Amino acid sequence: MRLADMSWDEAEAYLRKNDRVILPLGATEQHGRMGPLGTDHLIPQSLADALSQATGAVCAPCLPYGVSEHHMAFPGTVSIRPRSYIAFAEDLVESLYRHGFRRVFVINGHGGNLAPLNCTFQDLCNAHLDLKVRIYQWWTLPGIEDLERELFGSDGICHASPGEVSLAQHARPEARKAKKVPPGIAKPWGEDFMNRERERATFPDGVLGSGDQNRTDPVKGKAMFDRILGLLRERFDSL
Repeated sequence: MRLADMSWDEAEAYLRKNDRVILPLGATEQHGRMGPLGTDHLIPQSLADALSQATGAVCAPCLPYGVSEHHMAFPGTVSIRPRSYIAFAEDLVESLYRHGFRRVFVINGHGGNLAPLNCTFQDLCNAHLDLKVRIYQWWTLPGIEDLERELFGSDGICHASPGEVSLAQHARPEARKAKKVPPGIAKPWGEDFMNRERERATFPDGVLGSGDQNRTDPVKGKAMFDRILGLLRERFDSL
């Protein structure tokens, strides 16, 4: 049940009986030569829609842009400054709160969003003592990294890994690329803060860490999706 598809009176009726909302957040940024630029918002949007269908809770529209400056050396990436993102996220949740939503279940698809979101949500929960916010990222859920290793024979989850791209292919089959690419460069992220020039020089293919994108498979992506959805459902039910 998407908030964007409801009329105002339908939203009002929903709020009389339920104060929970699912909020997917993502980004538009490079994901190697095989991954669609929308990977980080296609995945949380599809998870949020599925969770909404399973629980009857309303799903807010996905914010498809995030804090992605370190990817800006790759064409197609769109980045929002952290301070702008904090202000936007605050206004977004404040709007939901003013209408009566009190429990916000956030599915974040981009790690670069996490620091500003943590600041924003902490301030909001301090300001509104009856507000509850939880934020989840699919790749940090228990057992998911091990599942990627099992399904794809990779060294684990990294940016634009076979598992991540396969999840995006499951979410949007028409975005699958019919081509072969060189295997990812096996280099660690390192200890320095990353910027756009350092990232492009260190990972010229856009795959941050080891992982052969030729191993992507939307069928295996669905297996990951189903496991992730089950874990999110457990956490949503306790909200």
